[in-house]
Amino acid sequence: MYLKIIFYAFDLFGKFQVPNNIDKDDLIELNLFFKEAGNKSVSKVYLNKNLTKRGMNKNIKLIQGDIVKTLPNFLKKNNQKFFFINIDVDLYEVTFFILEIIWNKVSKGGIIWLDDYREKKGKSISRGYKGN
Repeated sequence: MYLKIIFYAFDLFGKFQVPNNIDKDDLIELNLFFKEAGNKSVSKVYLNKNLTKRGMNKNIKLIQGDIVKTLPNFLKKNNQKFFFINIDVDLYEVTFFILEIIWNKVSKGGIIWLDDYREKKGKSISRGYKGN
């Protein structure tokens, strides 16, 4: 039996933008990230080209833009459950926002993977979010 699995990747695919309502700790974290990795992510065109070259473009959909805007729009159009969600946005407030809107979209037995779990000084998603 073959299951068609689609992976959705949300990213700015360009220059990172500092959120207007960023708190002091997240701003410090973001500036450290910029110092280490730069303030641009891979372009969507470049990533698509590499996925195509490897034959991986058929089941990966790239969604460009600010995830605070693109994810709610995506969820309105795609009323489905997800079995695996990887959150790697590096900012506490954005991570918390994502958890709030996807929590009920995870299928029974599904996994939410947090790249930055318990990493921030004085701030912990595990302490701040309990789910429903």
